[in-house]
Amino acid sequence: MPVLDANIYCTEDDMADVFSASGISLRIDDVPPNDLANAIGRAGSQIDRYLYRRYRPEHLATSPLVRDAAATLACWFLCIRRGNPPPPGMVELYKDTIEFLKEVQLVQNDIPAIPPRKAYAPGLSIMLATQRPYPRAVVEKSRGTTLGGVPADYKQ
Repeated sequence: MPVLDANIYCTEDDMADVFSASGISLRIDDVPPNDLANAIGRAGSQIDRYLYRRYRPEHLATSPLVRDAAATLACWFLCIRRGNPPPPGMVELYKDTIEFLKEVQLVQNDIPAIPPRKAYAPGLSIMLATQRPYPRAVVEKSRGTTLGGVPADYKQ
């Protein structure tokens, strides 16, 4: 299997923090080391699947929360690679990680210290009543305030 072309959000050391170095080496002892790179690439693809619409990849790469999620997913893909069942602790970590990523994707949760893309920046609407040329309500929209800072991808 070739190495996937994806955004890389974790390293082998990050995976060792989640699963231990011996746990990783026992799961890649039968093939060349590119299966480790495949697991990391698949994890990056899953992170992009859930978070790419809301956040830019260069911002995601700086977040420790995203790095931990990617390391958990990479360990999961490494565990299930041979068709063996993953350890129960890894199943819980995987479920928690996917649940968090789904919450972020559905805008029920945020990743701290990362600005959203312009489309997801908060907007203000002001309803005004006007009499010209006929009585009607007009809605003025603003793409944000200076209080929250300037969202990413927003040029004035």
